[in-house]
Amino acid sequence: MLTSIHIIPFEGATDGRELYRQTMLMQAIQNIQSKKFVKALDFISKARQFPDNLGSGKPYEEDIDYRVEDFLTALSYEKSNKKEDAANFFGKVAAYSKPGLKSNMIAQVWALQKLGERNAADRLAEKILSTEKNDSLKVWMMALLNDKETNNPVPGKSDNNMLLLESIGKLIR
Repeated sequence: MLTSIHIIPFEGATDGRELYRQTMLMQAIQNIQSKKFVKALDFISKARQFPDNLGSGKPYEEDIDYRVEDFLTALSYEKSNKKEDAANFFGKVAAYSKPGLKSNMIAQVWALQKLGERNAADRLAEKILSTEKNDSLKVWMMALLNDKETNNPVPGKSDNNMLLLESIGKLIR
């Protein structure tokens, strides 16, 4: 359906592309859960695209934050026993140095944890949590970062990427 709709482009028109990205990443998560890793990687690849019909052009490559996509790629490789490929993608996520959405930073914490860089992961987690003003979201993120089951849905109004993280968190437990 997203391939057949056309959103008229205008400055800041990112909703269509973000919906497309999230849909592709949720499909990837479902395929990782089903151990269909090649198919998952295909959906992750699609999530990196900026279809013309969705009303926003592709930003400069250096301005795009692919930490969630790269983390899911690493998980796919890890779960299909391609350890070297997984380590490369976890390393790419861990090395990211620009600020960004908290959801992308949480993926970075997980990558640091996967690489055994516990101190760096703890410092970044503390940075994320120290800037969160919503106490219920902070508690939810603490549970997610500490690999604890989050029985409650994402609290409050947060970016939609937190919903993705909730599903990714279930993959890594």
